Amino acid sequence: MEHIQRETLRYALEIKNDSLFSLDASELRVFIGILIFSGYVKLPSERMYWSEAVDVHANRLVREAMTRGTYMKIKRYLHVQNNNGRRPGDTDRGFKVRPLISMLNDSFRKFGIYQQNLAVDEMIVRYYGHHGLKQFMRGKPVRFGYKLWALCGADGFCHKFDLYCGKEVRPELQGKPLGSRVVLDMIGAVENPQSHSLFFDNFFTSRSLLSELRARGMQATGTVRENRMEKCPLKTQKELAKEGCGAYDARFDKETEVLAVRWFDNKSVNMLSNYDFVHPIRMTQRFNRSTGGKVDVPQPRLLSTYNDGMGGVDIHDWHLSKYNIAIRGKKWYWCLLTRMIDMTVVNAWLLHKVCTPNGKAQLSQVEFRREIAISYLRSSSRNSACLPTSPALVPQSMRYDGIGHLMGPMGKRLRCRLETCSQKPSKWCTKCRVHLCVKCFVPYHTA
Repeated sequence: MEHIQRETLRYALEIKNDSLFSLDASELRVFIGILIFSGYVKLPSERMYWSEAVDVHANRLVREAMTRGTYMKIKRYLHVQNNNGRRPGDTDRGFKVRPLISMLNDSFRKFGIYQQNLAVDEMIVRYYGHHGLKQFMRGKPVRFGYKLWALCGADGFCHKFDLYCGKEVRPELQGKPLGSRVVLDMIGAVENPQSHSLFFDNFFTSRSLLSELRARGMQATGTVRENRMEKCPLKTQKELAKEGCGAYDARFDKETEVLAVRWFDNKSVNMLSNYDFVHPIRMTQRFNRSTGGKVDVPQPRLLSTYNDGMGGVDIHDWHLSKYNIAIRGKKWYWCLLTRMIDMTVVNAWLLHKVCTPNGKAQLSQVEFRREIAISYLRSSSRNSACLPTSPALVPQSMRYDGIGHLMGPMGKRLRCRLETCSQKPSKWCTKCRVHLCVKCFVPYHTA
């Protein structure tokens, strides 16, 4: 919080030359609370969170916590990095969000509870604007956006993540393929690699990576692409297809101590592991067209283990998709900032589930988000309900009911709400909460 507050104030003063802008810790908490609030109360426009229209009047909590003008100014100046602090020769394309990524990774590592099974995979942050880091993924549910690498436990807790910034190579990982570099970078967050099993898909897997992980004492299993099998003398897909669904072949490389398995399902599946075994064979069910029902199919042990341990990143991504922040922004890094807030909330909720004593009710994710949002919104230093920064639509049933309409003083001058008047009075109707001239008060409330 302090870092974001400091960099936001710095950006407003040094870059935008706005010396009147101020931001304290409570205002920043309220701002984040509004973002979290938008995750489970979604509206077509962010301006509607300050509307007093009857159909969205339930957003009073937001209106009372912060004016729309203050919110929009914080959003305009929000920064997590000093723009003038870039060192000569620094080519990091994720420079604008790097401090927040580093701080969150430190917190996740500090408070996270590592499970035995860990998974490395990619996550996509939806983005349709123009930017060099935007990726196109054919066949994915989200085809356009930023790519994040993530290390997650089997329960979905994210222990480490990073933004893919192109083919940037750290000196110690020079010469290694991208998939290997990502995995070796992610496991740097694991304190005791010997106590965990790592799983990843065919984008990352290679025989050299499995061999290096074994040398580091870490167990790993992954699916592998056909062109990375390095001419391993396994039965071909045609040969296995003749034997039927569930047929398999295996080879063990004594030099690298890596097991290779090809198993035939609807098509062949290639697997590499530096610790797992083929036996005992387990049975899984598949649909059989000839019988019209499910039949038992033999499956090597390492495939069953892989299926049990691989889904951590997908689980985290699924939790994120349920109540993700709905407010959008124009800056290229806005969706990354909101994604990191969502990731923090999901991780905190998963810790809540782990730490809740047996016998006590656990909060669902939406209940947990509500508790955070309400707590942050009520931390506002404002004592009275804020006024809308733009004219609100007054329901006709209220405007013309002739009950309780009183004229009162209001220090701020705004345009008179009578359609034929352009004056800016300092008085308003205390019931309709709109500015009106003395001469316009009666005509405004008369049908």
